Amino acid sequence: MHLNHIEISGFKSFPERAELAFDAGVTAIVGPNGCGKSNVIDAITWVLGEQSARSLRGERMEDVIFGGSDARRPTATAEVRLQLSQVTAALAMLSGDGNGTAVVLAAPGVSNAGNGHEPKVEVTRADVSDNDNEFGNGPSIVRDVEVGRRLF
Repeated sequence: MHLNHIEISGFKSFPERAELAFDAGVTAIVGPNGCGKSNVIDAITWVLGEQSARSLRGERMEDVIFGGSDARRPTATAEVRLQLSQVTAALAMLSGDGNGTAVVLAAPGVSNAGNGHEPKVEVTRADVSDNDNEFGNGPSIVRDVEVGRRLF
């Protein structure tokens, strides 16, 4: 499985949309202290389904939503979107041996049969605060993809 691209918006220290591309090979996230390097990893962990605020270095799940600063107002939503490729091969390793459960995702209306390319999968998760300052923390929102089948 290969992480191609991540978009982060309103998540922790990213009040505006930030996009990172991960080319083939080794990618390093570098920068000075406090610039958000760990928050990129937290965003990946969160979009893949992490439900523990403590695992995401927070006290409550609403801490994932940008809380504002001296220069910026808080945001109402946090959204993280991943684009993954080479998913089929990774899921094939999980299935068949009885040690894991895999979910095959396919883009609706896109057929990759016979073209020699693996499908690209986009996974999105968003938390939204409502007017009563309550925060949603449901399961991951999977948008623009559909669950094809489960392999056991």
